[in-house]
Amino acid sequence: MILISHTKIRPSFLRNFGFPLLLAFFSFSFLRAADSASPEKQKAIQPNNPFSTDVLVYNNGDRLEGRLISNDGKTIIFFSTRFGELRVPTTEAKVTTTMAANSTSPKANGNATVDEVALLTMGRVIRNFMGPWHGRVAVSSETVHDSSVRRSDAVDTKMERKWKDDDVRLGARYEYSSTDSSTTTEVAKGDVYWRHDLTPRYFTIYRPSFEWNGYYFNNGVLGNYELFQQEAGAGLTLLNEPKRKLRVGTSATEYEIWTSNEDRVTRFVPSVFIESELDLPWKMKFVGRGSRYFSLRHGQAGWESQIELSKKLTETFLISLHYDTRFNTPDIHVQDYSKWRLLLGLDF
Repeated sequence: MILISHTKIRPSFLRNFGFPLLLAFFSFSFLRAADSASPEKQKAIQPNNPFSTDVLVYNNGDRLEGRLISNDGKTIIFFSTRFGELRVPTTEAKVTTTMAANSTSPKANGNATVDEVALLTMGRVIRNFMGPWHGRVAVSSETVHDSSVRRSDAVDTKMERKWKDDDVRLGARYEYSSTDSSTTTEVAKGDVYWRHDLTPRYFTIYRPSFEWNGYYFNNGVLGNYELFQQEAGAGLTLLNEPKRKLRVGTSATEYEIWTSNEDRVTRFVPSVFIESELDLPWKMKFVGRGSRYFSLRHGQAGWESQIELSKKLTETFLISLHYDTRFNTPDIHVQDYSKWRLLLGLDF
């Protein structure tokens, strides 16, 4: 995270160094993966019997050939030469071993190429490093040349860890846009989400967040602001199935904003929210959250929502369509927006 103080420090170094650092991270991961994919280390995931292959058999009858990596009794970790590393609950599939139809074919034996092993190992290296935390790093970049040159870049990161009764998520995002080398947008955001399940049906939430906007026009005047937001509330779980979840609740939200002329405004507003998660076919997932805010001062109402549809290309890479909107935040002046972004990311 980048902390913005009242000395008007700008996170412009992200514009100059953020993407090179991200590239270095990917390069380091690939180098570690390539090293682990050397012939000596590649033997670690090859079948002990060169004339046999492992088969992952799903309960619905679907079958995948590959190599069993591990089975702890709860989760099967299986390497498919077609789909990469898969993590499947033992309640949904089992692994059998069969004799290969063509013992001279590496694919038939479940053996993977060095490139496939490199991708597998890269994901494993990152997951081992992060431990119980899971998440993703995604980027989006667009350049348009017509009557002007417009550029738009974004970096989005998410992390999550679950316990028996707690779910903690961390998020950070940086967005930068320019027209003819003149900055038009520079925004940094960070947020934390903590949900604690009191019972299978009732829960509490706490959501602090931070936003810095360096190019904000208020009544035609360019300025910037720093917004701190805290939301605390409770809710009801309406649906809690492995592939479908739906929650609703009510909360109190505090806004604290500093503007470029050092004005400080603090407001408390009540709000209601809805959260949903849905696992779809073809390794797709839908996640959404919407909040409605109400002003007790002026009777105004505003809303904010985040919707994401993601598709796993492999067990390591994904593509996602992200939609953010914010409109008429009660009692304070902040940037309204409605944004669509297509991001390509690394999942771990």
